[in-house]
Amino acid sequence: MTKIATVLTFFLMSLSTPISAASITGFFDEMGYAGFLGAETTFIDFSGPVGASDGVFADVDFNTIGVVGSDLVSSSGAGTITDAGDPFSGNGVGRIEGEFSSDVFAIGLHLLGVNGSGKIVIFDSSDTYVGFVGFHGNGFFGISSDMAFRRFEIRTHDFENAATVGTDFDRVSVDTFRINDLTPVPSAVPLPASGAMLIASLAALMSRRRKVKVHFGAN
Repeated sequence: MTKIATVLTFFLMSLSTPISAASITGFFDEMGYAGFLGAETTFIDFSGPVGASDGVFADVDFNTIGVVGSDLVSSSGAGTITDAGDPFSGNGVGRIEGEFSSDVFAIGLHLLGVNGSGKIVIFDSSDTYVGFVGFHGNGFFGISSDMAFRRFEIRTHDFENAATVGTDFDRVSVDTFRINDLTPVPSAVPLPASGAMLIASLAALMSRRRKVKVHFGAN
């Protein structure tokens, strides 16, 4: 009976213990991101009408966290989007999030208007935290994960450390957004010189064996 209880205890502990944590990779330049990852499946340049919109684009729905209604992001008309505002923050600035229509493993985006540092935080389909990559200043930032995610948030440093309602937040804009496959398509790998020499040697040996067999057969 004691052995059964012990086994049951270990079984229940195994159910409550995560099997593995996500492996997160951060990218800070566009060429490095494109070279490391697979094919680009979605690209958005946010060109379109000026003003508020529902934020729905191909494969991703952009929102301002906490905003209810149809006007969830604001477009500048110059190829960027930003938050639609948050009445509960001190200066009316809100946080941008993106929700995906299916599992995603890698995203890249250009951020503008960043005065300090922040994080791109990702969550899975059950809205469980997966991981993050930090950023500082304007530029291109990307994140990939070996575990699928369905949502991301852009958090500036002041959002991360806000303790009370009424804090003034840093407004950022998103200028281009992309989704990529995780694994690049493998290219043909040239055979090393040593491998080519080995094949040539084997071919010569087989040819010699055939000649020997023919010679002995003639006798």
